[in-house]
Amino acid sequence: MNHSVEIAKGLGSIKFGFSTKDVEGCLGVPDETEIVDPETDVSELWLYKSLKLQILFLRSSFYSAEVADDLKHVVQLSSRNPATTLWGERIIGRPQSEVLTLFKARGYEAFVERNETLPTSGYKALRLESIRVTLDFKDGLLRNVLWGTLF
Repeated sequence: MNHSVEIAKGLGSIKFGFSTKDVEGCLGVPDETEIVDPETDVSELWLYKSLKLQILFLRSSFYSAEVADDLKHVVQLSSRNPATTLWGERIIGRPQSEVLTLFKARGYEAFVERNETLPTSGYKALRLESIRVTLDFKDGLLRNVLWGTLF
């Protein structure tokens, strides 16, 4: 699988807007699935353990009145795979300063630390809402990147 992050587009062949059937056709059956809120069945999380990839699906009728189907579509991706690249560079395991420099070179520098981050635990989460990206660091190294669609 291609682990190239494309901001606002997807990850390799997995694109935002793909249905659960589209993703299953590309990656096969997920290792685990979870209906995030069983009462509404609006969102579903798929986990591919060997790919170190999580995919969040949202029912299209929940976020768009223009979409005719009632399928769930990819709205968010999260990767901790060491092969994950962004703008042609591997990013997982890199120091925070290097990752932020990579974003800054593309004009993205207004990251905000998320409030629920516990400084004593060695974890730090930085969010850039304008492109819906969250970077999770552990002991100063990027361990996970999460990004979503821009609707």
